[in-house]
Amino acid sequence: MTEKEPSLDYVLKMINCSVSKCNKNMEKVYKLQDESYIKLADLLNKVRLNKISNDEYHKETKKIVIEINKHKDNIEFIKCKIKNCNDNIRNVLIYTVNKVLKIKKDKKSKVMLNNYLNKFKQSIINHKDIINFYNDLEMIS
Repeated sequence: MTEKEPSLDYVLKMINCSVSKCNKNMEKVYKLQDESYIKLADLLNKVRLNKISNDEYHKETKKIVIEINKHKDNIEFIKCKIKNCNDNIRNVLIYTVNKVLKIKKDKKSKVMLNNYLNKFKQSIINHKDIINFYNDLEMIS
């Protein structure tokens, strides 16, 4: 097996489970994401036209990502995946943390990532930890 295959396998299993068990929640999140992509495209266009700086673009992009992550529809979707697809979401999260740990060299990021790794290895994953993880991941990237 190559390095990428486990990741793809984990993601596919999680998607299949999400589609079969959390379809209504997923549709709401996709609608939310589509609306956010329009905002992101508008920001990108403003940068391209020099109406905002790159720093402003990154700041506003992070706000949009955090807004999506904390939206009630996204929270309900995460809760549904935890309830119905727990092992699948755990595998994806652990794989993601391990991959980022290989890239990040600073001690602060490594401590934070190892903290999440320990949380995601628990039998019950808290939806708040997942949201915080994705928000923190956005901040360290």
